[in-house]
Amino acid sequence: SPKSQVTLTHLLTHTSGFAYPFTSEKLDSYLERPRGPANPREFLTWPKVFDSGENFCYGVGIDWVGKLIENISGKSLEDYFRENITGLLGMDSTWFNPPSEIHANIVDYHVRAGDGFEIAGPRIPEPTDFYGGGGGLMSSAKDYMKLLKCLYYGGQLEGVRILKEDTVGTMFQDHLSEEIYIGMTEAPEEHSWSNNGEFCESMAGDRWGLGWALDSEDEQGCRSQGTAYWAGIFNSFFTLDRKKGIAVLYFSQFLPFDDNEAYKIYRTFEAEVYKESIAD
Repeated sequence: SPKSQVTLTHLLTHTSGFAYPFTSEKLDSYLERPRGPANPREFLTWPKVFDSGENFCYGVGIDWVGKLIENISGKSLEDYFRENITGLLGMDSTWFNPPSEIHANIVDYHVRAGDGFEIAGPRIPEPTDFYGGGGGLMSSAKDYMKLLKCLYYGGQLEGVRILKEDTVGTMFQDHLSEEIYIGMTEAPEEHSWSNNGEFCESMAGDRWGLGWALDSEDEQGCRSQGTAYWAGIFNSFFTLDRKKGIAVLYFSQFLPFDDNEAYKIYRTFEAEVYKESIAD
């Protein structure tokens, strides 16, 4: 039996004990299934890999938050997002089920194949009525930058407020106990979804806010301490540095995650943005 009950903070900080197969060797071995695209409902049956509050493991806690929002609001996550976030901010390319009029803008997703890439599946996703808070949402760089700008400005953009300023401030605070650090130390050595490369290595010693990682110290000529950052499974990365007024996005569309070449391009681009900002 569990030593502690799961809280919303546990879910938002990935200290709940819920994992992904590519972040937990223990869960991956327990599931004993082929490594490939999972049924989105499957996470509902996954056990915890440690008692809540004891450790950090990036996992399906955010997916459970999505189900919690649906339960409280009585709405699907698609409808809730459109009514309270994406619709208000004019994020017209951000959907779980993208409308047909934007299908032409959807990029094929690929997998690494030697020195090149192969298309990994259908370009247009199958319609779904099951939504998780941790994945499945399609978007564009333009839309995502609107969200980052909204958070930079304390929860409002162009006169539209979606969060209280104090709430956004809480997102940028460290919510881990002193003895817990973020990382992917329990991940399988090899997995078809993730390489556990330089991105995973770089986060060692950093902290976690509500929804993203936080840099634990200043980087000379680059990120400030407390800068928010994270990534998406198809090798997309973002940076939000409120102290220096900088937001950076890098989007790509291929697996496995944590591709060292993609991460290097992102950090090189990020460094150039900071350099130009300092020069100005």
